[in-house]
Amino acid sequence: MSADGKYVACVDLHDDHNVYIFDADTGALKGKDKGDTSKIFDIAFSEKPGDNTFATVGSKHFKVWSPDPIKGEKGLFEGKGEQTSFACCAWDNQGTCYSGAVNSMIYVWKGRNLSTTISAHKGGFICALRYAGGKLYSGGKDGNFLMINTQTLQVERTITNFNSILIRAIDVVGSKALVGLRDGTIYEMDINSGAKNAIMESHSDGEVWGLAPCDNSHVVTSGDDNKIKTWNIQTRKCEYTGKISNETRKAPKGGASSLTELPDSQCSRGVGYNPKNGHVACGQNDGTLSVRAGLTKLD
Repeated sequence: MSADGKYVACVDLHDDHNVYIFDADTGALKGKDKGDTSKIFDIAFSEKPGDNTFATVGSKHFKVWSPDPIKGEKGLFEGKGEQTSFACCAWDNQGTCYSGAVNSMIYVWKGRNLSTTISAHKGGFICALRYAGGKLYSGGKDGNFLMINTQTLQVERTITNFNSILIRAIDVVGSKALVGLRDGTIYEMDINSGAKNAIMESHSDGEVWGLAPCDNSHVVTSGDDNKIKTWNIQTRKCEYTGKISNETRKAPKGGASSLTELPDSQCSRGVGYNPKNGHVACGQNDGTLSVRAGLTKLD
């Protein structure tokens, strides 16, 4: 949505990845145009007051758009950075756009012209960008959370305590941040101290197949993501997570259909709970049956 709340922009999954602009008040379609034949991964409006320019980014793609009438122009790299793919973008309140690249660089755009690049992350693509309070916040495949001064383009703070798990989403209000990871965990974090608290967890790859009720307060689940988890249904929180297996075995023959690329030994189709001794049984897709010592001893 545009900063003034006037427009909503979106992209479809057509081969042309069409870009649409809607009137936010009436829902009326204001315009439509072809986006790019390559996939588009993110779309964002300028935060500059009175400016409704927006950008789309994706595979080998950066384009700047005007909304009324809708028109897009490809970014000009002008030898200031390699032409590459981008996973995310964000604008500041001065009309500068930032895009997170697969080469670990942040690209800085003045209009459709590349101004410079920021080398900040240690490796892998940059997955999340957010501008708030004069700072640019970024998260990457390296699991690092960065705060960047948009005036100097220097990194002012690096927080690394996310266990090298890919950071997929960031939001910031004041000194607090919400950080969403690829493993399905959402953290509330104090930016100044780096202290964080998990406010939501989940299974995060493939499907959830195993579920067993335990006592009056707990259920245990397993799935295709190499996780077996104990949930407290009273507090609605995950209390413990264990691995299904460290082994990388395939099923002897056939194998179960799965949406994950993990090996069969790290996927589970079912769990069971023994109320007499608290043990948890886990059935794995390679035919292995393992027994865990209890709801908090799932490893």
